[in-house]
Amino acid sequence: MPRSFDNLKRVMVTDPVLALPDMSKSFVVETDASDFALGGVLMQDGHPVAFESRKLKDVERRYSVQEKELLAVVHCLRLWWHYLLGSPFVVKTDTAVSHFMTQPKLTNRKARWQELLSEFYFVLEYRADSSNHVADALSRRADLAGLGLVAALALAQLPPL
Repeated sequence: MPRSFDNLKRVMVTDPVLALPDMSKSFVVETDASDFALGGVLMQDGHPVAFESRKLKDVERRYSVQEKELLAVVHCLRLWWHYLLGSPFVVKTDTAVSHFMTQPKLTNRKARWQELLSEFYFVLEYRADSSNHVADALSRRADLAGLGLVAALALAQLPPL
């Protein structure tokens, strides 16, 4: 019994238990998008403060890869604005979307996104490697894929006859 209690205490003080935000420290937002969902994690000092994951709407599923990744950033900043507004922070994504902020011609949707992003003081970091494990996992939750996509993916895994 004491060993079980010690194990429980150890687990409760390590990741992925949410940390309380410290407004004197900077935040890191890691985001990712898949074909069917968005995911993100708000972190401080390597500890998660908040998680987010949501299914893409039908129209959003037709966006390009860069637009989905940018949508993930916009969605997470809208959600966590009360932590992020007014302080510098870092946004990490695994798709290069930094060119978006300097495009001379934008669609109405991208112009709205650019206007929202301009309210925040952040640095956008592109990570070519797959070290964005938490946001990656949140954007690929099978329960958000829908039954048709899960069945299609399962069939694709079967060996040919």
